[in-house]
Amino acid sequence: MRDARPGTRGPVRIGLSLPPAYLEGDPSGGAIWRETFGDVEGFLAAVREAGVSSIEARSIGEDVDPCLALRAAERAWDAGLGVTVHGRLPRQFAGTTLGEVYPSLVPLSSALRARGGAGILTLHCYSEQDGSVPQLAERTVRALRSLLDLLQREGAPLSIALEINHVGPRVDPGITYAGIVEMIASTGRPGIGACWDMGHAFMNVQHGQLAHDPSAAFLERVIHTHVHDLGPRTHYPLTCGVVPVDRYVGLLLDRGYEGILNLELSPERYPESVREGVWASIERLVALGQGDQAGKALPAARRQDKGDAEDA
Repeated sequence: MRDARPGTRGPVRIGLSLPPAYLEGDPSGGAIWRETFGDVEGFLAAVREAGVSSIEARSIGEDVDPCLALRAAERAWDAGLGVTVHGRLPRQFAGTTLGEVYPSLVPLSSALRARGGAGILTLHCYSEQDGSVPQLAERTVRALRSLLDLLQREGAPLSIALEINHVGPRVDPGITYAGIVEMIASTGRPGIGACWDMGHAFMNVQHGQLAHDPSAAFLERVIHTHVHDLGPRTHYPLTCGVVPVDRYVGLLLDRGYEGILNLELSPERYPESVREGVWASIERLVALGQGDQAGKALPAARRQDKGDAEDA
């Protein structure tokens, strides 16, 4: 994390979440991405040309094949893109090494270290059908401490971003800004910050769980973002006009944020408009990342040109 510099704006990096199976070329996963955009090499080249500079592998839990995780990252690196990881806080810490606790991260973090880079590992806190918020928060903090200690001890160049979640049927200590801030502070460790999922947060605003704008204490801890709009569900394209993305991005830029604005979409939820939604969202986020609060949408002609190229 860097010190905030209120009033300072500048371009930030743009990221895009993609399934590891699509990145790796596994036909058993990421079907809608493959059906819509074709081979992953061509799509990665197209999004890079459009202004995307980082790919988030969504998601890589502790039980994912380590070789698949590495191949997915290498596909992005080969395309000249950076890599972040959406992971999962391990359910069990039955071990004393990263290979025992979170084996899927080992080759990926080794490759990242060899490249001289550093990455973000986004995690949700624990949530359950039963239990209490204090109990789940305490359990989350204990697990985060253990994982942070493992990452530090083994020299894994990964910082943890604890994501704000959305309201739902489960007991969840991570649906408020204050809850995220408290869990981060309670770890007593460096190498951890917040992931501001703007769609989740605004859904919580709609349900009366949050104030419209986050606290300064939360904003100063943001090291990563997930950006999406709201339709009937979360992770819709930025064409819905529900989430005040322009305002939220502006709040970050005003504090000198230099992380990634990561577009996190679930196109299987709106299969009739995948291509248009993805390209329009990328164009808008690129504009916002450059400080353009108008956040222009991608013209239809350009969307079609890209689609034609990818289908060829």
